[in-house]
Amino acid sequence: MPDPSQVPAEDAPPKKGDRWLKVIYWAVGVLAVLAVLGAFWLRHIDAEHQKILREARSAVEGLRVPEVPDEDNAARLYGKAYTLFSISPQDISSKYTNRLESFDLEIGSDEIAKLLTDNAAALAALAQAAEEPHCVFVTDYSAGVAVKLPSLLHARAASLLLAVAARRAAHDGKHAEAAERIRQALCLSRGIAQPRTLITHLIGGACEDVTIIALRDTLTQTEPDAKSLHVLLAILAEHVAKRPTLQDALHGERLSRMLSAAEITANPGWRLTPRGFSGLSLRDARTCEKIWDWAERMQDQPAHEAFQEWRRTDHTKQLEKLGVPYSLIMPAFPAGFRSWMEHTGLLRCARLAVACRLHKLRAGALPADLKELAGFFPKDFAEVSADPFSGRPMLYQRSETGFVVYSVGAWDPRDNGAPDPYVRTNDPDLTFAVDPKLWAEYRAERVQALQKRAKPGPPPKPGVAAPRPPPPAR
Repeated sequence: MPDPSQVPAEDAPPKKGDRWLKVIYWAVGVLAVLAVLGAFWLRHIDAEHQKILREARSAVEGLRVPEVPDEDNAARLYGKAYTLFSISPQDISSKYTNRLESFDLEIGSDEIAKLLTDNAAALAALAQAAEEPHCVFVTDYSAGVAVKLPSLLHARAASLLLAVAARRAAHDGKHAEAAERIRQALCLSRGIAQPRTLITHLIGGACEDVTIIALRDTLTQTEPDAKSLHVLLAILAEHVAKRPTLQDALHGERLSRMLSAAEITANPGWRLTPRGFSGLSLRDARTCEKIWDWAERMQDQPAHEAFQEWRRTDHTKQLEKLGVPYSLIMPAFPAGFRSWMEHTGLLRCARLAVACRLHKLRAGALPADLKELAGFFPKDFAEVSADPFSGRPMLYQRSETGFVVYSVGAWDPRDNGAPDPYVRTNDPDLTFAVDPKLWAEYRAERVQALQKRAKPGPPPKPGVAAPRPPPPAR
């Protein structure tokens, strides 16, 4: 039996300390390799984010609006007009226009006359602004869309004030003045929508709607002469040609929002966050770009086809996977597109309605079919008469006392056969009614409801205590 002391040294079992030393060497080596790979990965991530940031800044540079001298810029005058209101913007709605809608206040009342007199200076500034060749609110998209824009609440109040002025002028038989107020209000709506953002686009559309409803009331409750109607046709045609498009708003919104997100992810500290280090933020950026590309491509399709595509396409799952900051920059596309479609449809209805009134003055009767109005739109009748929601011709119904021009609207792509001009159903079509009888019925309903609310309840019976009033709201 060999002596253990004679076993060769190389065959001796390794010492425990030597094994741990090898493990440490291997661990250090692996960590060194991972550190090198991690450094290269972080360098790649950083380079990609810097590339996205450079591209975003370059794209935003193209959004810069040329400066306009103050003397040619309506924006300055709109800002001045807002400071001349005799009452707060909220009061114009609550104390006047809301009461006009409920018929608690009449357009021919002394109270309305006083409102317009007290705000004569503001109306004069709004009229002067409508004469300027440009309306440019200075916008710095590179600073997170910093717009030197007056209060949008004041803008809506100005639209309401101009709408009241138009209705009062028509009530007094001053139809040329009424048409001019309509023009001024539409100029204001275009100016508000001029900065390329979705919020200003939507506010501009809301101001546009206020004006078109005032036009509807003017046509329904008064009898404009042929000259004023021709002027209104020209005003509406000019507005359609000049109004900012949804495509412009989407493009500006896209570039400015992507820039804001790129500035966050290009920050060196972002590389240490889980989404930054893992590269998920790069995936988010590519996902956002694809969705924005899709949204802008939709604008090149016919309106009704684009609308159906918007309704069919659901990006919810993709959007749910987005993390900060890209999860914060994606707007509600369907809401913006539907709003644009409704504004477009209402404008077409209004143009056809004015032409119907002109046809009646010329021929002594309303047209039997909208095709008879083609002569009033020699260049764009096919577009004006097309329903943006269906692609088919706009719908038209006559009655003994008037007519309704309407679109099938966003809710149902079919004609439900029951257009409701004053929105008394849960599923209305997009309507423009010029029918004094329908308006009178609606007025009677609202007045009756108003009187019912104002009527006090029966007195308590003798010997029965009156119910205690509820505690004041906290």
